[in-house]
Amino acid sequence: MTCPPAWVRELTEEVLGGPPVAIGQYRIIDGQPVKITAGQYWGTYGLSNFWHWRSVLPNGALGTEHHGYGNDNWPHCTREEAIAVARTSPRPSNSQPPHTNTPA
Repeated sequence: MTCPPAWVRELTEEVLGGPPVAIGQYRIIDGQPVKITAGQYWGTYGLSNFWHWRSVLPNGALGTEHHGYGNDNWPHCTREEAIAVARTSPRPSNSQPPHTNTPA
């Protein structure tokens, strides 16, 4: 038997919806473009929704990895859009990628 049972997953996803993000997606977090690099919606014992992402740099390379809880309010974008945003948006004063740990 999986933990949680299938009926718990079905009920939860019916009420909350499915995963807000997926590995490989490009999103905008705190005004900065990122690529989701790892994470999961369901953990071994229940809802996890914990993700890792790397900022997209102006040259298209990926920056330092950060992590936090998923949020379906993070706008979707393509890789090309992420690079364009990285080229035009100001970097945080400490030049670090965004770090969001606020639950959805």
